[in-house]
Amino acid sequence: MKRFSILAALTAVLVIFLDLQQASPDQVSGNVPIKEFLGVNAQVANNPTDLAQVAGWVRDYHKWDWYEATQGVYTWSTGWQNLDRFYSALKSLGVKVMPGVERVPDWALQPTPTPPSSGPTPVPRRVPRYDAHASYLGALVSHYGDTIAAVENYNEPDTWTITDRLTPGEFGAMTAQDYPSVKAANPGIPMVLAGMAGSDTPYLDAMDEWAVGQYDVLNFHWYANGDELNGGISPEALNVFDPIDEMKAWRDIYRPGKPIWVTEFGWDTSMAADGRKSKIYAPEASAANYLLRALFLMMGHGVDKAFVYLYRDTTDNPAYLHYLYFSAGLVVDQWPETDGRKKVGWYYLATLKNILGDYVFDGIVSGGPNIYRYEFRLPGTDKRAAVMWARDGDRDYGFQSSYSGPPGLLVEPTVGSTSGTQSATDGNLVLTERPVFVLYEGSPPILPPTPTPIPRVDPPPRATDERLVNGDFENGFDGWYIPSWFSSSVSPSWSRVHSGLKSLKFEGDWVGPYVEQSVDVSPGDIVRFSGWVNVRKNTSGKAFKAILKVYAQWNRPLGSFELAHVPGTTDGWVPISSTVVMPDSTVRAE
Repeated sequence: MKRFSILAALTAVLVIFLDLQQASPDQVSGNVPIKEFLGVNAQVANNPTDLAQVAGWVRDYHKWDWYEATQGVYTWSTGWQNLDRFYSALKSLGVKVMPGVERVPDWALQPTPTPPSSGPTPVPRRVPRYDAHASYLGALVSHYGDTIAAVENYNEPDTWTITDRLTPGEFGAMTAQDYPSVKAANPGIPMVLAGMAGSDTPYLDAMDEWAVGQYDVLNFHWYANGDELNGGISPEALNVFDPIDEMKAWRDIYRPGKPIWVTEFGWDTSMAADGRKSKIYAPEASAANYLLRALFLMMGHGVDKAFVYLYRDTTDNPAYLHYLYFSAGLVVDQWPETDGRKKVGWYYLATLKNILGDYVFDGIVSGGPNIYRYEFRLPGTDKRAAVMWARDGDRDYGFQSSYSGPPGLLVEPTVGSTSGTQSATDGNLVLTERPVFVLYEGSPPILPPTPTPIPRVDPPPRATDERLVNGDFENGFDGWYIPSWFSSSVSPSWSRVHSGLKSLKFEGDWVGPYVEQSVDVSPGDIVRFSGWVNVRKNTSGKAFKAILKVYAQWNRPLGSFELAHVPGTTDGWVPISSTVVMPDSTVRAE
């Protein structure tokens, strides 16, 4: 039984003044060809030849319970779900394969309690036995050798569904066993951390205490959620940069150098006859535009690989196609579960790979908000490509703008073609919401100068601006939120205090218990945190942490910052303090 006991008196003071430091520009990699960046989510029944035309990578939704229903009996080469045939066909076509191992066979389940949040009808959680999961990953990697290029050890462990969700401790402990098993089978293969359901850095934080960096790639999913009345939003309007920045910030602090992949993003393309639609719906042509634009935005902002969701719709039943994620495919579903009509997005991605597959990202001439121009080059030559588009508002509506680009060969992605509509251009263009490519030769354009960071000059701090209510806990829990499931582990203490009459005591035998409070802040504000902590007993090997979570409007998370980290026990009361500059778009912090 793990025991973790903390006494904490957090007298927290927030001192607010403006910060004059300018953010450093992004450092992006310019040596990954587009075909190596571009991936798609697929399943064993998809057509390898058609898949190979739109992507250089395939992420296979790999059902562990399909292939080891009986312990130690692997069925990778039998039945309709013949993976040997599917993976070998993709490799022969130059496509790299990453199995994303998900689900768990019944024999490999570990007994876990049903969480109290599962409601009046309990739903059992399906948590894999760590040793069985690690053994399967090792066997899978050993069997396929260089036929696969990477392996992903789960899918959305932080999912909202009770059945498949793993606690951070469970997923971290499982990952810590998966990694050595994978590396023993093939030391050179990357083990990609399971894709998070969004840039869930608090979950990642807690998970990593158990996994301690035993993975090669960070990974998350991103969807441009709008609402069920209007549908999804464009990648620019929702700002795909925000979750990327959150992941990069976490990576740079805790696991510097690890690549970041986005293994799911996409838009639904079907709505019901009565107008009902999902919160990521977009008309087929708009969805195709968004896919291309999101890829370019990610390429220019430090993402190392991105996978479109999904290759084929999940159903052909019109009664269900308007459901969330059911119609995000590049091709329609055709009974009985075969690839049907190719959508607009399929042709746009095929054109991208066919025309620009060997090009690498080189810089940004214009990054919006209305005109976008991203530059690419063909290594070893003076051949270049300008990718350009125009947009405005939350969704495509027909916006266009004149623009003076380079003269050369204009390529316009077109339905029915994998090479687009091609014509000569003198550079005088009318840009629309559909990205176009201009192929040309010669010197690169003059890119906007990299801003020189302005030396930070902190003005004298103003008088203390205490934002926390009851920051010294003298009034018990007033002003603080405590999750009900932790209420028995958090209590006021009179026996050990640093100053005043009370402190706050944590005691528990799991990763957890916490209290939190929300305060209003603004972009550029400097939040100063200070307090005292006394860790008297720790038999779990875990740590005390103070974390600041930052949000934009509508509770959109911007980032998570570690304010204090106290491993082990302390020799009495010790001070903790930290300072954080609030990022753009901040409206509140917890």
